[in-house]
Amino acid sequence: MTLHISEAQVRSVLTMSMAIDAVEEISCKQASGEVIVHPRRRFELPAGGFFHYMAAADLKAGYVAMKQYTFVRGKIRFLVPLYEVATGDLVALIEADYMGQLRTGAASGVATKYLARPDARAAAIIGTGGQAKTQLEAIAAVRKLESVRAYGRDPERRGQFAKEMTRRLGVPVTGVGSASEAVRGADIVCTATTASQPIVMGTDLGNGVHINAIGANHAHKRELDD
Repeated sequence: MTLHISEAQVRSVLTMSMAIDAVEEISCKQASGEVIVHPRRRFELPAGGFFHYMAAADLKAGYVAMKQYTFVRGKIRFLVPLYEVATGDLVALIEADYMGQLRTGAASGVATKYLARPDARAAAIIGTGGQAKTQLEAIAAVRKLESVRAYGRDPERRGQFAKEMTRRLGVPVTGVGSASEAVRGADIVCTATTASQPIVMGTDLGNGVHINAIGANHAHKRELDD
């Protein structure tokens, strides 16, 4: 019998620490050839919408999955069908908005764990949406942050983000008025935006800064300068 796992059920059981462990494990399997990954593909729908899909198989665990989602009129809807390799059976249909946010954050968490300086304490986050929240949560899970500066274009949303993340992480998060102000002096920088032009400039970055840039997932998007 195929399980239907709702967004609420995903939120009730999946944590960032679980997501980081899973991403780290699957990355090791991919390096050893036990995992097959097909990158994202997309096609345009009428009236400017898009359908996106990507697939992967964990041959050792015996499962195949596809992440598929629509972007129509500003709304995104995510779904992951999960199949068993040995039988071909559809094991589960998983509503995957929150799971995708955690997975994307966890990938940056794993990258930060291995690539950021061990003594990194100050972080900057550019963007204040759902993806920005899980980016910051993942960084805080692998480094003992002492301060965070956050920038987003909407001052009200930026302030709400800073309050929520301060409460959630127990680390002071301060909203600032520009991306430059956010990244100056930061040890770790995350960008989670829909920008089409660079918003982080190399001239603002110190030596040894680690950057997780996740927003530029399409040819017309860009977050970093040359």
